[in-house]
Amino acid sequence: MEAVVVKRASNGVAVGSALAFVFGSILVITGSLMSWANDPVLGLLSKKGTGFQGITPSDGLVTLVLGILSAISLAIVFVSKRKLIALIPVLAFSITLVLAVVNIIIVSGRGILSPGRGIYMVLGGSVAGMLCSMSCYQIIADFTRDKA
Repeated sequence: MEAVVVKRASNGVAVGSALAFVFGSILVITGSLMSWANDPVLGLLSKKGTGFQGITPSDGLVTLVLGILSAISLAIVFVSKRKLIALIPVLAFSITLVLAVVNIIIVSGRGILSPGRGIYMVLGGSVAGMLCSMSCYQIIADFTRDKA
């Protein structure tokens, strides 16, 4: 009976980390490189995430690094199923989510600028990645608690 539980928990972590990688990390990385602020009226201004100045001098660069960090840690979780490593993408996606929401508010308050596609990709990827990586962490935490 315990071998079935181990196999199901292992499969659940593998699927959750793969989903977080595809729908979280890839979207955050790609969105960080795309447009974060557009001028919808004239179409003359477009700011990419890596050059966008919001909270930090380059918020897109911060989300890019967090996306890469989450991708690497999710690959490690996929293989090792370690509880502490499974917490890294949860924290990275949480920080990315806060940055995305704050930057959407900042862009929306800047006159004729509107949020670009990239910032919405970062927002969606951080939500999806956070939920999937939280499920991985919870499966590992439940299994290690029951095992001990």
